[in-house]
Amino acid sequence: MYKLLQVFALFMGSLVFSQISEIDIIDREADTSYAQLSKQYRKTHPPERKAAANLIDENRRTGYKRVIANIQQDELVVDFDSISTKYDTHPEFEPGGITGLRKLFANTFNTGSVPTVSGAITSELSFIVDQNGTPTAVRATGANKDFNLASVITFYRISGQGTWQPATYEGKAVIARVRMPLKMIFE
Repeated sequence: MYKLLQVFALFMGSLVFSQISEIDIIDREADTSYAQLSKQYRKTHPPERKAAANLIDENRRTGYKRVIANIQQDELVVDFDSISTKYDTHPEFEPGGITGLRKLFANTFNTGSVPTVSGAITSELSFIVDQNGTPTAVRATGANKDFNLASVITFYRISGQGTWQPATYEGKAVIARVRMPLKMIFE
């Protein structure tokens, strides 16, 4: 049974990695389109430029949603409210704990994927860390849908850059819910 779980974890890791490559392709295509748009319109901002920029943003969002759906179709379906909050130790991200995770998240977040925002926006990223230390069931809630989407994409993008130690209760690894409040200020 343990070997089967290891094979499954390896399979899921390779699936997520291939999806991360797809995220990079989506971002490169959007960045290239924006560069072409800037070149075409140089210092002018006619309505056609705004419409083209909106289309680029919509294509990026559509691509992100497709990637998230592909990743999440094989993940555990979890009722967040049914997960016990009794832990002797909380899940721990390595390296650096929650501070390391936040730093990695901030350095990886693509602000260009949140169009025309100014001021502070917030979201709460929630996910499950299972008994094997695998994060799953990632979701973000907040008023700005683009920020929520970019937050989930960023989490998946960094998921291979660290490891999780699962929560424990009475000496055994248990499933735990993690909540990470996010706030970014755009100027």
